[in-house]
Amino acid sequence: MSRLKLSPVSEEDAPVYHRWRTDWEVMQHTSMTTAVPTYSETVQFVQEVLIGQKAAESWMLELSTGRTIGIASLIQIDVENQSAECILDIGEKNCWGQGFGQEAMRLLLYRAFEDLTLHRVQLRVFADNVRAVGLYNKMGFLEEGRMQEALLRNGRRHDILLMRLLRPEWEKIDFLRSEAPESVDSSLED
Repeated sequence: MSRLKLSPVSEEDAPVYHRWRTDWEVMQHTSMTTAVPTYSETVQFVQEVLIGQKAAESWMLELSTGRTIGIASLIQIDVENQSAECILDIGEKNCWGQGFGQEAMRLLLYRAFEDLTLHRVQLRVFADNVRAVGLYNKMGFLEEGRMQEALLRNGRRHDILLMRLLRPEWEKIDFLRSEAPESVDSSLED
């Protein structure tokens, strides 16, 4: 049984999301930019990108206690070609290393493959984000490409990995599909 549920992002989530976006330790492995957003920029991002995009779905990751610990998104949802890109961030540092990323990814993949009937889910991850790369490998993602020296941090260049998971591969991974997650918020139902 999952300790998490996906709850649709709302404008009320802007303060906690802003706290994560302004914490370099949280963002250093996920953000392409080193610029720190203002609160109004975060609110605008929540309204226009996380809530307002027609080809995207974003959720806050909530514990059973109601505490929000991260965010998950499917972006660039292409219904015709049955594909999307996924994004996952655990923003609460005291929740790192406790398996929440795996639980969140399981919920996200269930949403993508079962509810949206996608065929392909892809992602981009910084090659030096060892924890995330390990999680994605465990979840069945395969490296499809590498954007060499695509990221500049502290005067050093870093690679970004392109990874993907196809429906037939997902269907073979029992622990991902063993049971329907109970923690997909009922408001996600069509």
